[in-house]
Amino acid sequence: MHSLQASVIIWGGVDVNLVRDKSTGKSKGFAFLAYEDQRSTNLAVDNLNGAQILGRIIRVDHVNKYKMEEEADEETERQKREARGVCPAFRRGECTREASCKFSHDEQVR
Repeated sequence: MHSLQASVIIWGGVDVNLVRDKSTGKSKGFAFLAYEDQRSTNLAVDNLNGAQILGRIIRVDHVNKYKMEEEADEETERQKREARGVCPAFRRGECTREASCKFSHDEQVR
């Protein structure tokens, strides 16, 4: 088992998002960890910050605004749909594309 994974398990981590370069697939050298509850998060920050794993000293801290890649992609797609405006077929009640439609289905979008 990888030392980072073992450390995450010890402190109650439930999700690891190892950030990789999209073109090469290589690790960028940092990750985001999610924990079951705030207590586990605080324990991990207090006990792992400055720890040495695989010969490297790691920095562990809290993140205020974090979106999983899927959530960020969904938000970007929503913004693109809103920028294109409301689907003309949706306005007529004829759009069958639902979530795959490139236009917004929100009448409030201008």
